[in-house]
Amino acid sequence: MDLLIETQNVPNFRSQWSLIIFSNNFCLKRGIQEILSTSNKYKIISIISSVDQICPTLEKVKPDFFLISHPEQTTIASWIKEVYPSVFVLTWDSTNGGDACIFSSLPLIQQLDKIVLSQSVGELPVSIRRLDIYYELVKKTFISSQEQKMLHYLSYGYSYTEIAEALDISLNTLKNYMTDLREKLNAKDKTHLVVIALRTGLVV
Repeated sequence: MDLLIETQNVPNFRSQWSLIIFSNNFCLKRGIQEILSTSNKYKIISIISSVDQICPTLEKVKPDFFLISHPEQTTIASWIKEVYPSVFVLTWDSTNGGDACIFSSLPLIQQLDKIVLSQSVGELPVSIRRLDIYYELVKKTFISSQEQKMLHYLSYGYSYTEIAEALDISLNTLKNYMTDLREKLNAKDKTHLVVIALRTGLVV
């Protein structure tokens, strides 16, 4: 069921930040509600599930953040930014279209805290802020010793075959590990994985 909550008594944004959630995934919406219910800092003021509800909702309430999780979220986020340029759009597991990305593999409230901090004190362009926030979050991501070794060899130009031999594992096992690691760090490919590792100090 879609939800619209009155916002008359929302505290000043410095103590509480408001969100609208747009998703057609019931479990995701419920999960976000449960997570944010543990913090007084973030208040969900509306939850919607269809595109035709976006405009009426944004005409009634102005959130600090508009969080989107939808198969067409890149297109929707770009459209919202064009029609409502003052709305700060968060996209789910995608760095395209919005102002910042929320990664499902990382703690939600921690990510929101980072974004709030950047909004409060940052003057950098959004695209740069987004990367800075992401790299800070990566530093807090648990990386196993095996994964660190993989990143180390990869950063020195080792092929997958050479890395598998060095770690005494099969090539297929290594490829599976690499896929998991790319998903964990939201890397597009192995080159992007190395860039992330170097910029965040995961390898030196």
